[in-house]
Amino acid sequence: MPYFTFIYGDLHAHMVSMPLQLFAMAFILHEVITAGMEKRRMRLLAIMLGAIAVGMLRATNTWDWITYMVFGVVGLGYTWAMRTRAFKWTLLSRRALIDGVVSVGGFVLITFAAAVPYLTWFVSTYNSVLPWVEGKAPIWGYLTIHGLFLFVIVSLLAWDTMRWLRSVQVKSLRGTYTFLAVGIVIAAAVLIAALVLFLLGTPITMIVVPLIGWIAVLFFRKGQTLPMHFLLAASGLALALTLAVEYVVLDGDIGRQNTVFKFYLQAWLMFGVVSGVGVAVLLRHMRAWSVPLRNGWSTALIILAATAAMFPIMATLGKSVFRFDTTQPLTLDGMAFMQYAPYHEYPAESYAADPALARFSLEGDYQMIRWLQENIQGTPIIIEGQSDREYLWGGRVSVNTGLPAVLGWRWHQSQQHTLENMGRLVDMRLANVNAFYQTTDIETALRILRYYDVSYIIVGDLERAYYTQVGLAKFDTMVEQGYLELVYEQGNSRVYHVIAPSAMD
Repeated sequence: MPYFTFIYGDLHAHMVSMPLQLFAMAFILHEVITAGMEKRRMRLLAIMLGAIAVGMLRATNTWDWITYMVFGVVGLGYTWAMRTRAFKWTLLSRRALIDGVVSVGGFVLITFAAAVPYLTWFVSTYNSVLPWVEGKAPIWGYLTIHGLFLFVIVSLLAWDTMRWLRSVQVKSLRGTYTFLAVGIVIAAAVLIAALVLFLLGTPITMIVVPLIGWIAVLFFRKGQTLPMHFLLAASGLALALTLAVEYVVLDGDIGRQNTVFKFYLQAWLMFGVVSGVGVAVLLRHMRAWSVPLRNGWSTALIILAATAAMFPIMATLGKSVFRFDTTQPLTLDGMAFMQYAPYHEYPAESYAADPALARFSLEGDYQMIRWLQENIQGTPIIIEGQSDREYLWGGRVSVNTGLPAVLGWRWHQSQQHTLENMGRLVDMRLANVNAFYQTTDIETALRILRYYDVSYIIVGDLERAYYTQVGLAKFDTMVEQGYLELVYEQGNSRVYHVIAPSAMD
């Protein structure tokens, strides 16, 4: 699933958070496998760094923070229990309680403190979950996405189960029949619950619920190793995430598109870590398996891995069909396509100044953007024309230079500004951008420049397609009057520098 992000070159919050998620998993793993060590002088520093990383997830991709906060608290709680046992403390002794408060409580406190700057300035009305009662994921779709990982995880669980059973002697079960009976009843209840949920319209419960039960049994079995505890916990949490999105959805989502995408990405990363280790463990021990089992398992793994590995190749080829110009040479330069691509803006008739101008080459914008990248210092505010909807060419200068614009993508801004009347402010910016380019009144244009503290005005083929020539002609008049200076001109592209907008009173 992460490759989907990279094939689109989408520098989105869910991509930026990936290294933080991996760091958080590494932190939890480190705490688990060092739980019983007597001398760890840097333990508090490690907890602080881990807490900061998890706290930063709240500001980076908020819904990742929830998952790793839970994972961190559970992991450190488990570590605290292991330390208490290793140091032979009683759970309610002063030393044990202080250790628990410092490690678990300190982790939670620092996690919240790390996000204070973000929480101080960002507010959203979308901060809750809602029940999801519409269509559920089919089993075939679930296995298509997670099948390779589930194969490895089930194999790892089976291997650990057989290792456990070989270590248990029948005579050691004497006196435990009551516990065995209770365990059988619980297992039966879990399977019945999974079946009921399946019949009620959630098919993947027949996969997820039994696996979580199996993981729980192996987690609490006597003699389980610390690394396996981490792998089992990560597997169980990832499975739980994939089940949770069948019942809840993030408030404000489009259906449940982003809910599934964001939480499946978390599960994908956890599954990937567990499966990587699982394959290594199984390959190390498979020599002890029977030849038919070894050959059959290896063949299945190769087929599944080869099939999954086709996605980056096939998806790249599939995406390449939709390039602006399929004859352009291959390159890693994300702007190079503009040198070759013809473009049609497809504006609505009511928005277009001249629909005939909506077909143009992107070469002019390419040269203009390169000039801006090479010559503009700092982050001055620009104003550029707007398309009549998202996913067209509007915002292209801001996107490719990083320079702040009066307005980026209107709908994305509206999604982020969800408080009452905030959406109206976004719409006001859109109206002002369009009015700025369309008006013939220079004083009106100057007021807009002053209000938004604009330093550079963009005029290219996009602006000529949407705004009247009469409106655009005022910029040359403003140059003559000393309000602007023309700093770039090539073909249909112009860049005007605003001369001290704050001093235009």
